[in-house]
Amino acid sequence: MDLKIDRNVVAKTDEEKSVVSHYRATLWGQQTALEREKEREKARSRQQLAEAEFGLSYSEDEMSNRVRKSIRIKLSKQRVANWSSVEGYTQLIPEAALIKLAVAQRSGFFDIFHIVEPRYSHLPAVSDPWLVGSIAGTARHIVIAYWD
Repeated sequence: MDLKIDRNVVAKTDEEKSVVSHYRATLWGQQTALEREKEREKARSRQQLAEAEFGLSYSEDEMSNRVRKSIRIKLSKQRVANWSSVEGYTQLIPEAALIKLAVAQRSGFFDIFHIVEPRYSHLPAVSDPWLVGSIAGTARHIVIAYWD
């Protein structure tokens, strides 16, 4: 038997208060779970659309590995990936990369853009920067552009 309780009901006894309180908590929990699932579904959809338009997505570790492997191995030098914001990047960004950045920004799939540069530990960056977009609502990144 389904028990239907009006949301605005005023409980009089302790037993009624307990039932109403439990009902409201259950409704709130269900609503919250549905909202979380809706946000996850939006993020999955955003990721699929971004991958269809811009290419495969990678976790931060996977992206760092790809960037590190883009420079050759040097004896006793560890390869690292240096992440920085586009706004904080001090070098010149080529026009072709800026156009791709504008397209990616207009798409609405990304919330943050980074410049990721390969370098050897304890040495300055080796150039060959990568422009990477972080897909909104996920921990995934897509390469937007790279240059020499």
